This record gives sequence, structure tokens and C-alpha cells, in this order.
Amino acid sequence: MQRTGEARHQLRCCQEQAALPDVAEMALQVLRKLGDAIRRCAERENNQALVNEILAQLMDDDGPISLTNNSLGSLGNFGVQQVVAVLSDRESLRWLQLDRNEIGDDAAESLAEVMRANSALQSLDLDFNVVGDVGASSLAEALQSNASLRELSLNCNLICAEGAKQLAKALQANEGLQALHLQGNSIGDEGVGALAVMLEVNHSLKTLSLQSSYVGDGGASLLANSLEKNKSLQELSLGCNNLGDAAAKAFGGMLCKNRVLNELRLDHNHIGDVGAMSLAEALCSNDVLQELWLVENPIGTEGMKHFSTALETNQTMQRFAITASNKEARHQELMHSLHKSLVVRRACESVRRGEVNLTLSGEDLSGTAAERLASAIEETDALRELTLEDCCIADPDAKRLAQALASNGQVAEVALPCNDISDSGASHLVELLERSDTMVSLDLAGNPISKIRVPSQLRSAGQGDEPVGDDCNSSGDMINGNLAMFEEFEDDASDTGDEDLSVQPVLRQNAQEYYPDAEETPVIWHAFQPAHMDLQEDDETGQIRPQTADLARSGKGLIVAL
Repeated sequence: MQRTGEARHQLRCCQEQAALPDVAEMALQVLRKLGDAIRRCAERENNQALVNEILAQLMDDDGPISLTNNSLGSLGNFGVQQVVAVLSDRESLRWLQLDRNEIGDDAAESLAEVMRANSALQSLDLDFNVVGDVGASSLAEALQSNASLRELSLNCNLICAEGAKQLAKALQANEGLQALHLQGNSIGDEGVGALAVMLEVNHSLKTLSLQSSYVGDGGASLLANSLEKNKSLQELSLGCNNLGDAAAKAFGGMLCKNRVLNELRLDHNHIGDVGAMSLAEALCSNDVLQELWLVENPIGTEGMKHFSTALETNQTMQRFAITASNKEARHQELMHSLHKSLVVRRACESVRRGEVNLTLSGEDLSGTAAERLASAIEETDALRELTLEDCCIADPDAKRLAQALASNGQVAEVALPCNDISDSGASHLVELLERSDTMVSLDLAGNPISKIRVPSQLRSAGQGDEPVGDDCNSSGDMINGNLAMFEEFEDDASDTGDEDLSVQPVLRQNAQEYYPDAEETPVIWHAFQPAHMDLQEDDETGQIRPQTADLARSGKGLIVAL
């Protein structure tokens, strides 16, 4: 009997111990509820002064309202509920910014009421709050009847797949919202799948941001498929997700058909050469996409090679962002080729767009790049100034540019300093100057030019320096050495254009400052038109020489620096 009693006692103890976890869990739940109640009371007490001050400001302010990260503290649910009560019927309210205010689902529900009642609100920013699926569902329900809101930003909240589904459902009917920002939420492929279905029927949304939203190849592929039918979305951001080659191939196929999307961000993912090759192939036929971001993807040499080839023919890409995954020489060479293609594309686009001035410095415009730029110059009549400094332009490139400038007939000032132009290329440009009625300036400083024949109507000139020195080069129209400038002037009445030139070398005191890379101080040449042979003593040198007229101070200038 004693043993039986001990057994019963041990059984009772075991049962009590087994029940302890349940009791502890219940106690924790009670403590959580008590903590929430205490927090709400404290929130009400601490925020009341803040809310009162903000309400006072709102009473006197009819413009856009920004309560983001304000110096008075976070509004929280209680504060937002009081603020939105004042704003619900304000007809002048267009933009409401409430990011970083610890707004949760309760406050989101109150804001949904504002969206229903206010027909003027166009932008609502709730970034960096604690809105979850319940709050997102409330906002989604309001969107079904709201026709004024153009932008809804819910970045970095607590929205998951269910919240995304509700928003997607609302946008199947909503025809006003143009931008939806959901980055930094745990939407996943399930939520993105619902958004993909929405995009097949929605005709108003132009921007969709889904960075850092736990999207994989499956969800991204669904989005790509839907964009083959979508006619409105212009910007899609999927950076910092888990996209691989499968997703990139899906977007490559989409870009071959889509004629609306102009910005696609796939940066910080796992796209390799296979996906890159698919995207590059799409760029050969796509004539709409202007920005493609692929930074921090493991794209190797093969992928780079395909992009380099594609961008030589693509004429619409304006921004292409990519990073090299290794430091191999071939990889770096392809990166350089990509950069070169994009620079030339932007330059050609600028010229064709009608810009009057094109300036490039330190770029590589040799070979096909110069040919493409020359073709663009031939197609415009708006360009007036062309500056290509240190751009690897050689003699064949200079010859092609001279042909394009002659065909254009409108460019007034051309500067090609610090390139690889020698006598051969320079002769084509000087010949262009001789024949052109519009060019007023040509700069060829810093090029390896040793000898050049100067047409009689070109006068070398400085910047107003007085001639000094004893030597006089009277070799006619053949100039040797470091010729710094030419300048073309209107012929005077007494000038037939056939006289020989007396060329006076002049050292400019600050010439080294203007040409810091020169091995020796450059020589600036002044040319003088021989006047009547009246002899006169030079006041500075005491020498007797013919009286001359300094053409550097009269007439129209066409300055050519060599």
C-alpha cells in the first residue's frame, strides 16, 4: 500500500510538471497583453502634446504635409488616428508623408478612411513603418474606390504575401495608381505571382518597386510573362533578390516583345553568363529600354562579350550598369568596350536630339566610335560646337570627322586637342577650314603635328600679345615646329589673299600654364598681313622692319590650336 501511495504521488507530480509549460505560456500571453495596454497608455500620454502641436500646424497649413521623422518624435497609431481625422476632408491635401512614425495596422486602417473620403490626395508615403497584411488589406480596399491616388509607397514594412495579394486584387480595378513601392517586404514568389496577374489587366501602373522582397526565379518569370501583355509599366525594380539565369532568360524573352518598359533593375542578384547572353540578345532588337542595371551579378567574360556586341547596335540604351566579376585582362577590355559603346551612344543621341554643343574628354572615340559620331554629325543641322579632347582620335578618324563636318556645314567651333592626329589628319581639317564659310575655330593643340601647309587666308594669332624676338620665319605657307594657333579673318580691302605671310614667333609668358604637359614652353605664332612697305623703327627692339597690321585684334576669328 505504501508503494502504491508513493506511485500515485509521483504520478501527480509528473502531471503538475507537464502542465507547467501551459501555465507559463498563459502567463506570457497575459504579460504581453498587459504590456500592450501599458504601451498604448504611455503612447497616448506621451504623444498627446505632439499631436496637439501637429494639429495646430495642420490647421494653418493647406500645402503638402510631411510628418516624416519629425523632431518631436514618432506619431504612432494613436497620433496618426487623430491627425487623419483632421485631414480626411481637406480638399487641398495632395501629398501626405508619414514614413518612420511607427504606424501599424490600426493607423493604416484610419488612413484608408482618408483615402475613401478625400478625393484630392495623390501621394501617400508610409515607408519604414510597421504596416502588416491587415493594414495593407485596408489600404487595398480603399484603393478599389479611390480614383485620385497616384503613388502609394509602403517600402520596408511588414507586408507579406497576403497583403500583396490584396493590393494586386485592388489594382485590377483601380485605374488611377501609377506607382506602387513595396521594396523591403517579405512578399515572396506567392505575392509577386498575384502582382503578375494584376499586370495583365492593369493599364495605369507605370512603376513597380520590389527590391529586397524575397523574389526568386519563379515569381520573376511570372512577372516577365505578364509584361509581354502589359502596355503601361515603364519601370520595374527587382534588385537584391534571388534571381538567377532562369529569371534573366524570362526577361530577355519579354524584352523582345515588350515595347513599353524603359527601366529594368536586376542588380545584386545571381545572374550569370547564360542569363546575360539572353538579355544581350534582347537588346539587339529592343528599341525602348533605356536603363538596365546588372551591378553585382556574377557575369563573366562571355556575358560581357555579348553585351559589348549588342550595345554596338542598340541605339536607345542610356544607362547600363554592370560590374566586373574578376580582374582578367580580357574582362577589363570588355568592360572598356562597353563603356565606349555607351559613351558614343549618348553622344550620338545628344547630337541627333539637336544639342548645339558636344563636349567629351578622356574617352576612346577611335575606330567605329568615330564613324558613328561622324554619321550623327551628318544628320544634324543644330550642332555649333564640337570638343573632343584626349579621345584617341587618329588620322583616319580625323579625316572622317572632317568629311562629316563638311557635310554638316553648320559647326562653327571644333576642338580636337591632345589626340593622335598627325600631319595627315590635320591637313584634312585645315583644308576644311579653308573651304568652310561657317567655321570660326579649330583647336588641335597637343597633337603630334610636325609640318603643315597653311592656306593663305589662315592667319596664326595669339591672344593679344605683342610680338617680341628677332627671328622672322618668312617661309610662306609652310609652318614647321610647334605651331600653336591659327586664326582666320575677314580680308581687308587692300588684301587680295595672295600675299605671303610674315610669321613672327612670340613667346607667351604664361604659355607653360596653358600647356602644362609640353616638354618645352610652347611657341605662340602671330601672323601679320604685310602692309605697304613703309619702314619703321621698332620702339622695343630698335630694328627697322616693315609696318604691319596685327590681325589678331580685328576681323572674325577662327582659332586653330595645334
